Amino acid sequence: MDPATLHYLLDQVPTAALALIGLWMFGTGKLHSDAELKALRKDLDVERAAHELARAALATASARADAGIRAAELVASAVEGARHGRIPEA
Repeated sequence: MDPATLHYLLDQVPTAALALIGLWMFGTGKLHSDAELKALRKDLDVERAAHELARAALATASARADAGIRAAELVASAVEGARHGRIPEA
């Protein structure tokens, strides 16, 4: 092998090594394509939106439960007050 060819091959070693490392990482799942990352990002955004909807629904349910409890307390107080001749405060 002539020295020029050997020199050329040695100059290409870093590029070839990076290419092999990149292929290995992609093959083992440690490196993802842009399309895969966009799909993962979209899935994450959908999951976050679902969590926000669930939080909003839980807040609404909590408010309704609190209102229901307050209404039940007022009814119980009214019934108890009627038994004792008192009017409940709202």
